Amino acid sequence: ITFLGRTSAGAIVECGLRDKLIFPADIHGLHEMLEYINRKAVEAGCSGDASRQIELASEEALVNIIRYAYDNQ
Repeated sequence: ITFLGRTSAGAIVECGLRDKLIFPADIHGLHEMLEYINRKAVEAGCSGDASRQIELASEEALVNIIRYAYDNQ
């Protein structure tokens, strides 16, 4: 996975990540999923701003997947 973000000055920043972990599609595990994603973004060299953007986008995507694709099962 390659994360692309922008610095506050508008520069594009690329952060690489190669890892895999499988989580159950359960809203109760969302916090753990987001912690994992944030930790990996930081390990990949993403800035604080980029990490927060990744976490926010990931939260939106994960909630939608859990609620609508798996019906919170």
